[in-house]
Amino acid sequence: MLIRETAEAVGLKVPASKYRENMENHCMDGKNKRIPKHMTEYGDKA
Repeated sequence: MLIRETAEAVGLKVPASKYRENMENHCMDGKNKRIPKHMTEYGDKA
């Protein structure tokens, strides 16, 4: 994970990039419409 993140930070696309987290689906910070509103309201409180 650290090697992939380091490579992406300098602008490289490595094969392991396909396993990168999709922050659209994060329970507090995500913007996916399927995330319940009561969960996204905790984003600024956590």
